[in-house]
Amino acid sequence: MRVPAIDFAELYLAAPIELQDRLDKRLGTITIDALIKAYDAYIDSTQKDRAS
Repeated sequence: MRVPAIDFAELYLAAPIELQDRLDKRLGTITIDALIKAYDAYIDSTQKDRAS
């Protein structure tokens, strides 16, 4: 199953802390940090598009 990184990051951020902790351990904080960074960039770009 493939899930777009942005969708996965949004699900991660909405998850309970216990699940976030398990994902941090399973995927590694470097991977999670990269997903969150990509999500933040996506949100920034969509907000700029709406402001235009």
